Amino acid sequence: MNRIERGNSKLTRKKDIEEIFALVNARPTDAFCDFGCGQGLACIYASRKLSFAIGIEDHRENYLKAQKNKNNLQRGKVSFFFRNYENFETIPKLNKCTIFYCTNELDYGFYKSIEEFLSPKRVYFVSQYFAPFPLMSKKYDEWYVMKTPFKIAKNEKEWIAHMLGKGKTRKDLLRSIQGFPDYEDKKKELAEDIGFIRWLCRK
Repeated sequence: MNRIERGNSKLTRKKDIEEIFALVNARPTDAFCDFGCGQGLACIYASRKLSFAIGIEDHRENYLKAQKNKNNLQRGKVSFFFRNYENFETIPKLNKCTIFYCTNELDYGFYKSIEEFLSPKRVYFVSQYFAPFPLMSKKYDEWYVMKTPFKIAKNEKEWIAHMLGKGKTRKDLLRSIQGFPDYEDKKKELAEDIGFIRWLCRK
């Protein structure tokens, strides 16, 4: 089963969405999808600039707040769905989205599943996290961007070099996260399984 973890609880601001749109050169014909849309504000902002927006939320209270915000603030085409992201195949028009956003940690299996679902369509994924091994995302300030088809690292060495720079090792990776509150809890897991560093750039 795909693994999805709760991410940054901070509300996405209008400024954040504008930065994301600039990064991916968004056009009015693009469509936006937010996995874990919370109260739906990112989708509402996006729907005013793009053709439509979709928000998926599995927390009932947040979903109800999103629907309320839609009624009070919405001036574009936006739809919210109360369900788990793993059921993305059942979301109407999701296969027409071109920009995907998520503040939660998604695993490799989830990314590959949705890449196959959308193929051969070319889409962007934007997150506040490095993509999990072996996917390679590109960093722009606080955002990490991937475009399908995804770039895959040949091995752990290549993946770490892509994130931290040429010549860096797993020791450098561990050193770079020593200031994190949960460092000691995760250190052993990081040493055993490179996939656990999905959380390393959490803000």
